[in-house]
Amino acid sequence: MSKKISSLAWILCLFLAVLVFNSCRTETKTDTDGVKATGPVVVTSRLRGNPDVLNPYRSSSALSRYVFRHTFPTLVYYDPKTEKISPMLAKAVPEAVPITSGPWKGGATFTYEIHDEAVWDNGSPVQATDYIFTMKVINNPKITGVTALYRDVLSFIRDVKIDAENPRKFTVYTDKPYLDSYAATGAWIYPEYAYDPKGLMKDFSLTELSDGKKAEALAAKDNRLEEFAVEFMDIKYAQDKDFISNCGAYALEEWVPTQSLRLKKKENWWGNNLADKYPLLSAIPEEIIFKIVPDQNAAVAMIKEGKLDVVGAIPSNMFLELKENEIVKNQYNFFTPSTYVYNFIGMNGSSPKLKEKAVRKALAHLLDLDGIVNEVYLGMATKIAGPWGAYEYGNKDIKAVPFNVEKAITLLEENNWKDTDGNGIRDKMVNGEKVELDFEYAITPGNNTSSNIALFFKEATKKAGINIEVVTKEFNILRQSFRTKDFELASSAHALEPNFYDPYQHWHSESRSNYFSFGNAESDALIMDIRETMDIAERTKLYHKLEAIICEEQPILFVNRATERIVIHKKFKNAFATSIKPGFFEHYFHY
Repeated sequence: MSKKISSLAWILCLFLAVLVFNSCRTETKTDTDGVKATGPVVVTSRLRGNPDVLNPYRSSSALSRYVFRHTFPTLVYYDPKTEKISPMLAKAVPEAVPITSGPWKGGATFTYEIHDEAVWDNGSPVQATDYIFTMKVINNPKITGVTALYRDVLSFIRDVKIDAENPRKFTVYTDKPYLDSYAATGAWIYPEYAYDPKGLMKDFSLTELSDGKKAEALAAKDNRLEEFAVEFMDIKYAQDKDFISNCGAYALEEWVPTQSLRLKKKENWWGNNLADKYPLLSAIPEEIIFKIVPDQNAAVAMIKEGKLDVVGAIPSNMFLELKENEIVKNQYNFFTPSTYVYNFIGMNGSSPKLKEKAVRKALAHLLDLDGIVNEVYLGMATKIAGPWGAYEYGNKDIKAVPFNVEKAITLLEENNWKDTDGNGIRDKMVNGEKVELDFEYAITPGNNTSSNIALFFKEATKKAGINIEVVTKEFNILRQSFRTKDFELASSAHALEPNFYDPYQHWHSESRSNYFSFGNAESDALIMDIRETMDIAERTKLYHKLEAIICEEQPILFVNRATERIVIHKKFKNAFATSIKPGFFEHYFHY
């Protein structure tokens, strides 16, 4: 029998309801067992490794990017729903206007205007001077490491001019066309007041610093560039919440390395009232908590216990098992979007053994791509022949290397790789020394998928007289091994953007992130032509030529493009998946 509720109780209920409705970020939610509750929106997301730094132009780590995308907004970015470049910190995506005369003839201009409401953590406005400062930071020749990689990509930006009547409006000048100009020119911005409190960079012009030779000459005679570089590369600007400053919705609240990282939404964040018109400024959760869980078994156990709200990159077998788990099915939604990520096994082409194309080709024939798709990914992947098959401009004439142990043996025999001492491993005299086909194959710990691929590979290579020792290296250590080329074989992946792929970073012989020692004059010329060719049909032809060269040289072993496997808790009513890595955007979630 129902109980009568007093008028006072009804008034109290109504009062509470109004409070909840009008609260900025406190909403009514209904959990899976039907019990109603109120509280701030909090998202707990899994990271598969520890981020390296939370400083955009000092990190190329996807793990770090997943975190600082919530703290450092870009001028423009890809909308996760439409996958189109869209305004974020800027009011609009600018038009590319060709430059027909002057020092940058042949380039283009891009005019941005920052939102009137945008402010830094100290309340000061985000202005064009901050953008110029950021470009000068990137072009400071004394800043080494990952920042230099961005210097390569952004080398076409030569000057920035501020609107005489609006300090938030500025025009970027480039000296050549570039296929992905919007994503490049519309990137992250540093607050000048926070990252250069001494004003060390103030007297240098971007025009000077964007010219590599002039920048080096300036650095040789003016020690302020080096003084700034030392300060900027200090760990405090990468890991200390008191020094990481930005204009994004979230601030670093706590970071316990290898365990968790917590972001908290800023009070009265300036983007709150703009999110309806500019969806990329959406920032609904009060907190986003990243749990650092490298081991996939542990992550799945936490899903079953309801301790994680969103998890991606779940191994296929575990994903399918979770879909059959009644408790998990009642609590989580399952998503399988396509991705722009391709998986591969990197090979150190500077190694004496791997310099030989025959060895690289033989290894490609020993990788059972169909078996990996069917048995490791349980069909939730597509084998690939080259790096950009996900795009329309991929070379469809190139076929994946077939699994053929006999072909691999023939290639090795023809190039004098024989087992001369009867130990089961092929060897050969190289530069006067006996070298065995014995490789160390690095994977990250707790990664069941990489481990299973390694087992497939190891078994096949053994039949051909090649020995593989599988070792585990923590994510950031493995990435450092790539940079120093202190590796032989390693499991990895490239996450590409939805629009155009600039092959310079991974494939140009002078790129600092060409970790596989690929490239020659022909491939380098094709890469530069691809970057500067705006005609889609002509650029597609160039892509085809370059991809054919890459696949012929076999600098890496192309594995597959997997379907993403994501679970998101049902308490979030608007959760969606996207092809943009990692497949979800936590700041959109609400109860």
